[in-house]
Amino acid sequence: MRAQVLLLFASGCARTLYGRGEPLLPWPVDAEGVRTELRGEGRVFRSETVTASSPTVVFLHGFATTPAQYGHTLEQLAARGFVVWAPALPDYWLGRVGYHGVVLAAAQAAYAEAAADARARGAGPPMLVGHSMGGGAALLVAAGHNVPVVLWAPVRLDLPLPEPAPPSLVLLADHDCIAGDQPKQLVAALRPGPETAVISGNHVGFTDRTGEQFDCDSPVTRDVQRAEALRLTVEYLSRP
Repeated sequence: MRAQVLLLFASGCARTLYGRGEPLLPWPVDAEGVRTELRGEGRVFRSETVTASSPTVVFLHGFATTPAQYGHTLEQLAARGFVVWAPALPDYWLGRVGYHGVVLAAAQAAYAEAAADARARGAGPPMLVGHSMGGGAALLVAAGHNVPVVLWAPVRLDLPLPEPAPPSLVLLADHDCIAGDQPKQLVAALRPGPETAVISGNHVGFTDRTGEQFDCDSPVTRDVQRAEALRLTVEYLSRP
């Protein structure tokens, strides 16, 4: 079982309060050599240097977002050697009994499609990354295949938790005014416990564009938060 660790990202960057409505801050360096395949509202990102054995990642977006809102970050993930599938899920309609089951079914179908592509290339089973409620879906899909998963400020779906939990890294935002303590509560409920990392930033700061009225004050700019989340994600998913 992977040991639980706590990492605190609190230095090495400008401590700039941006308040609400931070404009889109693209990555300082474009992800060169990455092509994007459109699949309806979904996306598949592949580097021109991808090989038959390049690992696959399925990314599941959060509530009231689309794959396009994470495009810069997912391009950067693909540039680091991953084939990235980002399906468009049914919106997580709050308060609708049983609706999360529909979301999970869509996530499982998308995973099966990505897994078929990986098998055709001779690569291993896809790993998962999910943000917010997409993190809850990613956790359940990963458990069904026993593959690693990275959860960005995850929110639990109203579905039973997996037993045992898959190998997991959970990134907690230290200024999360949207999910509050829900990500920490999910971490505490999982057995075996996942690895965790606390990074500066807010709940919607994992996306590429502002969350407008849903933004929280943060001690770092969005590009700093996304870069740290990407670094930790790549390190975890690249482990032997």
